[in-house]
Amino acid sequence: FNSVEEATKTIHDFILFFNHERITLKMADSV
Repeated sequence: FNSVEEATKTIHDFILFFNHERITLKMADSV
């Protein structure tokens, strides 16, 4: 990584993606 900001942004994007996937799976389970 070039900078701490870049690393933080990447981690933040990954967490957002991971949470979205979990929510999608929960919705699929409840159907």
